[in-house]
Amino acid sequence: MNAETLTVKAILQYLTSAGYWAVRVQSGSLHHGRIHLAPKGTPDILACSKTGRFVGLEVKRTGGAHRPGQDECRSRILASRGVCEFVESVEDAACVMLGADS
Repeated sequence: MNAETLTVKAILQYLTSAGYWAVRVQSGSLHHGRIHLAPKGTPDILACSKTGRFVGLEVKRTGGAHRPGQDECRSRILASRGVCEFVESVEDAACVMLGADS
């Protein structure tokens, strides 16, 4: 497993143990486009804060670049009054969730 995958797993474990609803999302397509997943740019983790706010967490390895569509998706979530942030650690994700809860 690469570092980003391990970080996603650790964040999901933290979120569920802290009482948040959270799911891992796969985006793009498989089998030469025959199976469509979430739209490209969709955050790696979708969650709900304890106050009911939608939260998207895009997990990046330290210094990782944004892929096409991620900034656009983040802007759309923010325009809908949701929260969406790029995170590199469990600590980053915990800060985002605490902010979404207030």
